[in-house]
Amino acid sequence: MLGFGHAEKPPISFTQYVWEQCVKDFILSVVGEPAVVMGNSIGGYVAQAVAAYCGPRLCPGVVLLNSAGPLLAAEDYAAQLEASGGTVLDRMRRGFGAESGLQEYNPPPQWLVDFGSGVLFGVLQPMIEPILESLYPSNAAPCHELAEEILRDSKDPFATNVIASFSRLGPSRPTNELFDEYFVEGRGHLLVCQGMADKLGGGPGNQPVRLANFVALCPPARGR
Repeated sequence: MLGFGHAEKPPISFTQYVWEQCVKDFILSVVGEPAVVMGNSIGGYVAQAVAAYCGPRLCPGVVLLNSAGPLLAAEDYAAQLEASGGTVLDRMRRGFGAESGLQEYNPPPQWLVDFGSGVLFGVLQPMIEPILESLYPSNAAPCHELAEEILRDSKDPFATNVIASFSRLGPSRPTNELFDEYFVEGRGHLLVCQGMADKLGGGPGNQPVRLANFVALCPPARGR
């Protein structure tokens, strides 16, 4: 996928919607038949969005591995819908500003974004392996090899632009909204693999709650 791993990193503004469109196009143009989508971390959020767009006929199943993305308890999501006046997608269709409650994007100067991402890379590159070991303490053996791969990828042309893009992402649709669309026909399957010691997504103490919120979104969901 553009911007990740060994893939090209063109000088464009990456957003979650760009990555979502890449996967949609791949399924529609290359796969050309129903396919299960699976993703880890940010890829998990992209998989959710793709499933919402394609529906269960084209995407019969979704597999999430320690998935990223905003996820609310049912009562909190209902309160958010009432307070905001609709889903994020509906509000984006109305445009940005007071009517939709979505702030117009006011990006920082490009020179500042470029400078900040360059400094961040300079700080993080020597720390890749220690960071991986802290995130995967129970399976640290492959961390050295993985760190070498990540370091290589971080030296690609315009790699700093990918990191800079995270400062200008569009409004994120919560998992609740995406799965309301995906399961609207009462079909589809969801497998959630959530590590209880995952340090992301609210930390280890939040993982049981996060898994329960995932499972509550769909009756046939299965959590591990």
